[in-house]
Amino acid sequence: MSSDSARPWVDRREVRTKATPEQAWSAWADPRIIQGWFADEAEGEATPGRAIIHHFRAFNLSYPMDVVESEPGRRLVFRMAFPGRPPVTQEIVIRKDGAETVIEMTNSGFGGEDWEGQWEGIDSGWKMSLAQLRHYLEHFYGRRRATFLAMRPAAFTWERLGRVYSEALQLARWLTEPQSANGAASLAPAGTRVAVHVQGAGPLTGEVLAVTGRETILTWPEQQGTLELKAFEMGPGSRMVGLRMSSWSEQPPSMESTTAWMQAALARLEPLVV
Repeated sequence: MSSDSARPWVDRREVRTKATPEQAWSAWADPRIIQGWFADEAEGEATPGRAIIHHFRAFNLSYPMDVVESEPGRRLVFRMAFPGRPPVTQEIVIRKDGAETVIEMTNSGFGGEDWEGQWEGIDSGWKMSLAQLRHYLEHFYGRRRATFLAMRPAAFTWERLGRVYSEALQLARWLTEPQSANGAASLAPAGTRVAVHVQGAGPLTGEVLAVTGRETILTWPEQQGTLELKAFEMGPGSRMVGLRMSSWSEQPPSMESTTAWMQAALARLEPLVV
């Protein structure tokens, strides 16, 4: 990332996966596959001059990603325009490295006087999303995803929230049954095994996919999915805590029951972070 917030911002990331290059490419180019790990809904086609449109229902947000270049299985270049911002370019390069497929993502063009203040949120969001992408490609590729999201306003500090989202003793105060903890002091680093009982939802015997200091994502084998402990900046002075579950099961849990336990958990969480 550029150290000068007035200059265009460049961010480069890499994901290594056992998926094929064709599968990795479709995760950015095929609306059906995009819906499996990223957007709630997607439409369009990855042809130069056309666009892929991402829809996020909970935020009432849709945006087109104009396709600038497209080489199936190898490379994609998108351009996006957000109100009040310069155009943003996203380049995806896919290559083989031995038995692995490497996905290289470069985002560039962001900038502005307030951009440094937004960087931590962008960084956390991409770490979470790319961890989800790898898990989806390697375990649930092509399956339909059911998503469940609950949010609640909370006046928290990022340092406090990071501890509550990653320390086992803190999680036992709002998310997990205290007696179910497996003795781990922290949900870090990535790869840490987890064996807990989520209040109102049942056992979770998975592992940490990513812990960013702000957010955490866990695998949830019992739900054939993942559980994300989320946080959102919703504008100046407005922050939200949230839980999001993704399930690729052929018989996902009901929206009503899932939303109920999520909202109850967030109600217990709020007083812990203010």
